[in-house]
Amino acid sequence: MNKKMSLFFSLLSLSFVPALTISCKKPEDWEDLNKLKPSDEIKVKKTFTFTSEEAKKIESIYFGVMKDLLTRVKNNWRDYKKDWNELKRNVVLFRNKIDRLIIQQSNLDDQKALQTFFDTWISTKSKGMKLTYDGQEHVNYFALFLLKYTLIYDDVAAVLNDVNLAFDAQGFLEDLKIVDDRLEGKDINLASLQKSLQNLWKFVNQHLYNPNKITKKEDLEHMEIGADKNSHTHSHAGVNLTYELGLWHEKLFETKKIKDSTNKTLFDYFLDDWKNVKKHIVINIDSLNYEVDFNRIVKNLTTIKSLESVTKIGDIKLRENGQKILDTIKVHILNIAKKYNIQDKLELK
Repeated sequence: MNKKMSLFFSLLSLSFVPALTISCKKPEDWEDLNKLKPSDEIKVKKTFTFTSEEAKKIESIYFGVMKDLLTRVKNNWRDYKKDWNELKRNVVLFRNKIDRLIIQQSNLDDQKALQTFFDTWISTKSKGMKLTYDGQEHVNYFALFLLKYTLIYDDVAAVLNDVNLAFDAQGFLEDLKIVDDRLEGKDINLASLQKSLQNLWKFVNQHLYNPNKITKKEDLEHMEIGADKNSHTHSHAGVNLTYELGLWHEKLFETKKIKDSTNKTLFDYFLDDWKNVKKHIVINIDSLNYEVDFNRIVKNLTTIKSLESVTKIGDIKLRENGQKILDTIKVHILNIAKKYNIQDKLELK
């Protein structure tokens, strides 16, 4: 076979290769494909149809005032984040960088000085947050509340995501359907009815508003808000938790102004300690720009900002609306329970 014929057959065979194997695809095209899931993994929301009058009324509360209240809580949180996320973010960045720099110092005195600053002001543990002034050791409340502020901030973000998931999971509607089926004469036993009625009440208390677990400012210092949110003692209802965030915010700025006998504030001590300790950063292997983070922390703690976003998360109308929802839901739950004489078996406090 001569060279011309060989070239002809080579080109001919190439023309039969499927276009897909030689087509070019942009990275974003693959990203779109990766977003697709097999049909058995796609979650399709159930459709619930309620026929009893009481169930219809509760359904209208769920899709009306309950979801409206959740939307307001989420919008208020979004506005708050726009104003204050930089403070929380830079505290964490600054803490992590100083922690890394401590072990990089070859001189033990430098290590010790940085470690003392870390423990006093920016540690993730409150045990060492002590400050000596006026001749005695005091709890460093500014450092304590700066730490706990970052924790409650993360807690709100995680919990509101959980609340969203709870609504998306449609558990409230599933329980309401069991109630509706019983009211319509279907084979639902009283134990299942009682459990579902209790779950309706519990859902609102756990995810929207719990009037029995409203945090007070004087309780903040002793509250457990560590990394494990399941160990927390406060309410994780959306209204409660965002209201509590507002209390932590206020308390942080109050402790910043605590003064010694010479009118020097805790925040002044923070600034002075940093000025004195940063000379002990001799080795900076990764060229960490810690000064930027510190300056942003100071800026966010000293720049006068509008307090509108802080005020909104603590708006008393949110709690009032939450209470109205509970009161209304309670009436309907009791109306249903009384039909089957199980009202005394429910806990609706």
